[in-house]
Amino acid sequence: MPDVSLGLAGPFAHGRVISELLAPDDLAAGVQFVYNVTGSYWERPVSLSFNISAGADDSLGDVQVAYYDSNAVPIVTVETGPAVDPNSSATYSFLASWTGAAAWSNGTVNAALPPILLQPSWSVQVVTKGGWSEGAISGVRFYRERFVTGPGGYEIGVQQDEPSSENLLQMLADRLS
Repeated sequence: MPDVSLGLAGPFAHGRVISELLAPDDLAAGVQFVYNVTGSYWERPVSLSFNISAGADDSLGDVQVAYYDSNAVPIVTVETGPAVDPNSSATYSFLASWTGAAAWSNGTVNAALPPILLQPSWSVQVVTKGGWSEGAISGVRFYRERFVTGPGGYEIGVQQDEPSSENLLQMLADRLS
């Protein structure tokens, strides 16, 4: 089997995928969640969930998830719409497979998480709108698919592996067929 078909994720090809769950420590009051993509991978977000609390003096109007490029320019911003009342909390769940509008039910918000490929030096950020300094973000779980890449990124569908006997034999078999 050619290397390009091993470990594919979803209806596209970008080489082998490494699925990982990021579970960082809870953030201090008033600190927003920021995840920076390293230079070793291109990444595709699958899901992001977290709890947000608001303090007595907070007036949290909206919570957004935004992807920023290396120049801190937003690529996409997902709006959730509902506010978090003072002295309350809500659970936010962003899914790549969510196809509808953001929905609010019983203290939980579900919304779409665009499954685009994030390049090295890009970031994913939870952006709070309104006055928010006493509340905190906790229970962050970020599930992502990571694709090994080179300095300029590999072409779509191409995975460059270290030379091995198995890979060399497969390449020979592919050429002869």
